[in-house]
Amino acid sequence: MQDGWAGGDLGPVLPYLHGDPVLGERGRGKVCEKNGDQGEDGQETFHVNLHHMVEQWIARVYHKYGQKKSMLPATQRRENQAAQILREYLTPEEAQQLDRLLWSPIVEIQRYKADPVAFAREVLHMDLAPYQERALMALARDKRVAFRGPRGAGKSTLAAAAVLWFLGVFEECKIPTTTSAWRQLIEFLWPEIHKWAEKADWWRVGLEIRPGKELRDLKIIINKNRAAMAISSNNPDRIEGAHAPALLMVFDESKIIPEGLWDSAEGALGTSDEAYWLALSTPGDSVGRFYDIFTKRDRYSNWTPIFATLEECINAGRILRKWVEDCRKAWGETSVLFKRHVKGEFAEDTGDSLIQLGWIERANQKWEQKNEDVYNLMQEGVTKERAEQLIWGEMDRIGCDPARYGADRTGWAFRYGTAIRKVDRTAKEDTMETAGRLVAFIRENGAAIAYVDVNGLGAGVFDRTRELHDLKQLRDPPDVKLPAVPINTANATKARDKTKQLIFNRLRDYLWWHIKELLEDGEIALPPDEELTADLVAFKWTTTSTGKVVIEDKESVKKRLDRSPDTGDAVVLCFAPEQLPYKPLISFFSGPN
Repeated sequence: MQDGWAGGDLGPVLPYLHGDPVLGERGRGKVCEKNGDQGEDGQETFHVNLHHMVEQWIARVYHKYGQKKSMLPATQRRENQAAQILREYLTPEEAQQLDRLLWSPIVEIQRYKADPVAFAREVLHMDLAPYQERALMALARDKRVAFRGPRGAGKSTLAAAAVLWFLGVFEECKIPTTTSAWRQLIEFLWPEIHKWAEKADWWRVGLEIRPGKELRDLKIIINKNRAAMAISSNNPDRIEGAHAPALLMVFDESKIIPEGLWDSAEGALGTSDEAYWLALSTPGDSVGRFYDIFTKRDRYSNWTPIFATLEECINAGRILRKWVEDCRKAWGETSVLFKRHVKGEFAEDTGDSLIQLGWIERANQKWEQKNEDVYNLMQEGVTKERAEQLIWGEMDRIGCDPARYGADRTGWAFRYGTAIRKVDRTAKEDTMETAGRLVAFIRENGAAIAYVDVNGLGAGVFDRTRELHDLKQLRDPPDVKLPAVPINTANATKARDKTKQLIFNRLRDYLWWHIKELLEDGEIALPPDEELTADLVAFKWTTTSTGKVVIEDKESVKKRLDRSPDTGDAVVLCFAPEQLPYKPLISFFSGPN
């Protein structure tokens, strides 16, 4: 800000200030001092101290109108005229303060209530894609919107905009947010809400939302009657208990939210005069409430379905064509992964697919639930280490599928009971390095048994591990047997499936069929790892002329994925059935008899 501007430049402002009931003559003395000079028109000019001018002028606005700042039109026009001239002499920070004082939230809230896109643009400073704007306007108009699109379309941003808009324009409101996966709330949706809430100009709607105060970890609480919060999808009672004059339900990743939770939300919304609902997701199977909203329009005519197409997302700059081509190359255009995640379409697995994507997503849910249980224990005061031990237990299996060639990677899987807690991949390691890593894992987890695929270079890894054991470098005392099992998946087997009807060509075919049965029955939990999912859904199966089940060979899958599915193989090894002979350091085996 600069001092010493001639009063002639602020002519329209000075009379307004001089006649101000707050400033009076005393104020004039502070704001305007005579220069003793004359202008070209012979009129006396003033030396203007802008610091005092802004300070006193802001004080006048506060004194006259208070915090509500509900102005009469004629007065507002005078103040706007004065502010427009003053703004030329102010720093950006001072100009922003001036704007806040002149703003009329009562008027703007009504505008924003009908126009959430304006709220997103002016208050949150969002640059939304056209389909996101379409969804927000539909929510304000129709009150129930189901939104689907490809991965990367900006669903979390859309949900954050809806949550903050509703919180900003309804004085008494509750906004429960839920999802089928707790991690979706704590790692994606609520961080997105925080991001935009911290950038927002809340003064435009007369609010103050501060990090650590109103804005907390998984909630925003302005007062007891105005709040947004995260709610677990396995807690329908909290959904049913959400009551307020205005209520917005936000369902993220809606495709696998249980039917019962939809019904609980329906009941809660029936108690609110202003009842809104936003359901978002990438598509899943052709079943469930989210699917029905898009396909059974006669039954769900009170919903407005919105589909953001792949081309719309590309044109809006949300998705890159290179990513689309990479996915097309890796998964194939006809694959269920490509149809759902890239094209945003509901799709079913093909008949010759060994493992269905829906089974994996259910296993991901079970994994997410374990993390949510850990989080809940920590909220009760349990330490993180103790909570993880109570929920996950101890590691009892390590699956290792050693890299076969230079460009391949070694796949690792770590099993805790019926769950794979994590997977990993290591590259450009020789057999010595891989064996050393395996030994380290065994040392760190005394109860774990390592299952190693000994086809090809895997035999070298196991042999080196055995050498370390023989040299007494693996465990102490030395009489403890090596907790590693070599598995030659190329061997023949007499194993049968759980129905005792199917027989298998090789041990590998049986092990893959076994993981298929576990996933189909919903017995195991898997981490939501993109490569692992792609590995598992990639394999197809057929039968030989003699009726034996054959799983697609690894080289064919590798050509389709443009990489080796080593992580999937590591998980399969982790769930090798207990009845397999366990004879460490003895010999390779062919499976159950």
